[in-house]
Amino acid sequence: MRTFVALLLLALSSFHDNPPVGNPRYDFTDSIKAVSGNAYWHLNYNMDRLSVAGHAAEAVVYEDSLNGRVDDIFINLREDKVIDARQYILDQADKYRIIMINEAHGRAEHRLFTKSLLGALSKKGYNVFMAEGIWPHHELDKNHYPVSTDGLYLNEPNYGELIRYAFKSGYQVKSYEYDAKPGWDDSIKLDQYGSIKYLAFDPPDSMIITVKPNGERDFYFTLSREKGQAANIYKVMQANPKSKFVIHVGHAHLNKDGTMMGSQLAMMAPDVPILAIDQDLTLRTTVIDSLTKDTLRQSRPYVLQRRRTGRCFRSYYSVDCTIMNVAWKDSLLRPDYLFRDIEPRTVYRIPSEQLKEYPCMFAAYLPDELKAQGAKAIAIDVVYMNNAGEQPPLLLYKGKYTILKKTGNGIYSSFDVDIK
Repeated sequence: MRTFVALLLLALSSFHDNPPVGNPRYDFTDSIKAVSGNAYWHLNYNMDRLSVAGHAAEAVVYEDSLNGRVDDIFINLREDKVIDARQYILDQADKYRIIMINEAHGRAEHRLFTKSLLGALSKKGYNVFMAEGIWPHHELDKNHYPVSTDGLYLNEPNYGELIRYAFKSGYQVKSYEYDAKPGWDDSIKLDQYGSIKYLAFDPPDSMIITVKPNGERDFYFTLSREKGQAANIYKVMQANPKSKFVIHVGHAHLNKDGTMMGSQLAMMAPDVPILAIDQDLTLRTTVIDSLTKDTLRQSRPYVLQRRRTGRCFRSYYSVDCTIMNVAWKDSLLRPDYLFRDIEPRTVYRIPSEQLKEYPCMFAAYLPDELKAQGAKAIAIDVVYMNNAGEQPPLLLYKGKYTILKKTGNGIYSSFDVDIK
């Protein structure tokens, strides 16, 4: 009898009687899309939070509404050569002290690409990693891993893993975001077309939207945030005079001309060589060979370089090079870019006994982080299952995990797994 009880307790030991409550940002789409409307703010709010929660396909639906259609790019393969984007950056890295690379906030694959560079760049002397997604008052120096209050975007599992990997690769990890104070910039004036200004947030700052007679809109940030970000980076550079920097930014902040942060930093440090890489503006672009009319298809991000001049294709951002992204597709009901992670992942299928009710969500946490942080912990991976016909696997690294299950009515349970 004692043997039977011991075996029963052993069988149940992986399940927790009082499971922790997981990060509330991981939730079902109907709960996230609570903000309705067609305004820019509503659409961007939903896209960002869907992406953070791990709903990759649902998040990118908003891109056309936010950014408009993307024109095709026509090239001539007799004059342009195709180069692997990662290898191109690594080949150029020795010439620079700063590599600045951007992301679209709704695109987790951009974080994985930046992650793929860190290990190799560390061997070339790069040892400080800075990211726009890290808020000023963070706990990274104490924890050496991210928590939810370190920044909204860091809650997205791949962004969280980018931060962890930077630490594992030997980098100092720093914030450079501007800790702005609320207030209007009164230098912005409304024009005859009824252009508007409002306070952006995370952090607060003024933004102007100009509305043209034909209805087109342009968005401009004021200088306070751009100068503040650049000044914060420059301060870290002065404190680390022998260091080389990888700086992961959002959208157009890396621009080397105009008013954006990249330009402000270049003016503060005119003798510091900066390589600015854009991977934002070719998300949905089709590249076509003008001679054959064939669509160029690649399995990994690439750059286009002129054979005669060596100059790379650049979008309308003022950068050194624009990465051409590859369209992703489902693989085992997961985005296939997850399988290209620089750290190999293992397919873990949820046990059948956990799949008796739908919808349900499964989030895999590192046990020590979950124990220490509770609802502030950031998952390694998250999957959602709406019905019995959709059972995407978790994609996990080797190691031990606590997997939290959440049902559609908000009930949590948990179990432990060890990925060998």
